[in-house]
Amino acid sequence: VFDAASAFSISYLLIFLTALIGVYLYCRQIKISHLPAIAASFIFSLSGFFVTHVSHFNLIQSASYLPWLFFLTEKFLQTKQKKWLFFYSLIIQQQLFAGFQQVVLISLIGVSLYVFFRCRQAVIKWCLFTLLGFILALPQIYLTWQLVSQSFRTNGMPVAEMARFPFLFKNLIGFINPYYF
Repeated sequence: VFDAASAFSISYLLIFLTALIGVYLYCRQIKISHLPAIAASFIFSLSGFFVTHVSHFNLIQSASYLPWLFFLTEKFLQTKQKKWLFFYSLIIQQQLFAGFQQVVLISLIGVSLYVFFRCRQAVIKWCLFTLLGFILALPQIYLTWQLVSQSFRTNGMPVAEMARFPFLFKNLIGFINPYYF
């Protein structure tokens, strides 16, 4: 419908709107009042993470779905209606389609801890619908696997490469005083 430049610009707008609306809905679902929910949604969607990673399209696209995972999980925990878990599966699928698997992993760790500590009885259903999200994204997962198998890193990253820029213990002082060094 649009030329490439316009479509790309509209996609960025949709990424920020997805994050903004997702945080607002989650905040309202956990009974946060209207104005703080609006503030939280703007703080998250325009945070340093999104702004500084604006050049990494698939990273912020995948991350913009995180609040939706929490919203749909909370909606399910409150209503016990499986339709919310189905929508949750679709969001997992979209995160995987965005192509940044690290964000999917981090999201699933966060949501799984949330479900585990919030309502242990729902863990099995939640796991099944998470699996459904992966099944729905199998075409993307398969093609990504094919691409990785042809990469020069098929055996993983060498330890020497991972240890190239170590974070030394003395650098922790930078969290307290950023101008120390």
